[in-house]
Amino acid sequence: LKDIYGDWALVAGAAEGLGAAYSRELAASGLNLILVDMQKEHLENLSRELEETFGVICKSLHLDLEADSSNTFMMEAVRATGCRLLVYNAAFSRVQKFLENDPLMLDRYVQVNIRTPLQFIYAFSAWHRGNTEFRKGMVLMSSMAGSWGTRLLGPYGGSKAFIHKLAE
Repeated sequence: LKDIYGDWALVAGAAEGLGAAYSRELAASGLNLILVDMQKEHLENLSRELEETFGVICKSLHLDLEADSSNTFMMEAVRATGCRLLVYNAAFSRVQKFLENDPLMLDRYVQVNIRTPLQFIYAFSAWHRGNTEFRKGMVLMSSMAGSWGTRLLGPYGGSKAFIHKLAE
């Protein structure tokens, strides 16, 4: 991976679960990491673990991806490191009936699961546009919930269907 994508990768939603698994595998491949998550303690623990275990450099960005400014901070880190590999794993989800959501929660699905990744993917792609000197890559995590309607995951499933189609 390092020979293909350079020294750095960014993982959004890195602190636990699949994001942490992606981070561990990328670090095991020798890639330095920009780790992005809103769970500060988990993020710092993972960063220490990866640096100690794999001898890589980790830059931790403690960000809430609902904030419009999150893309600015992620792109600053991408530019500073020359990052060419992006893993967007972050997501907002609640298991509940559709009408148990409130308007602010519905907006959070759109912001974290659609708007932020869409804007970041655009900025990442635009920054690399025209540079044929090296390869770039993106992994956009969707969910099986985006493949069919699920009674307790309506807004989440709809937002993940969007990411699935965007990745295609």
